[in-house]
Amino acid sequence: LVDNLPDPVMRITPERVTVFAKQAARDLFEIDVFGNVRVDEQTRRESTRMVRDALDARAPRRSEYRTITRSGTRVLSTRFIPELGPDGEPR
Repeated sequence: LVDNLPDPVMRITPERVTVFAKQAARDLFEIDVFGNVRVDEQTRRESTRMVRDALDARAPRRSEYRTITRSGTRVLSTRFIPELGPDGEPR
């Protein structure tokens, strides 16, 4: 199902390890085979803040920010959705 979405979709663990990235995300963020994401420092800071906030709140968060990709400068509207286990803890 997620493969049919046109949006770049990624799955990131609480330790910030990329375990899944759709082709659109791999193209946009230049993700290598090890899950390393190449982004500018401002994007890295904003993403880290939003991931932490979503995990702490155990609730989705949304952010809009400007980032630099190999296609040029883009404004991204990003949703961070924590995946919770049966115990309610992020996994």
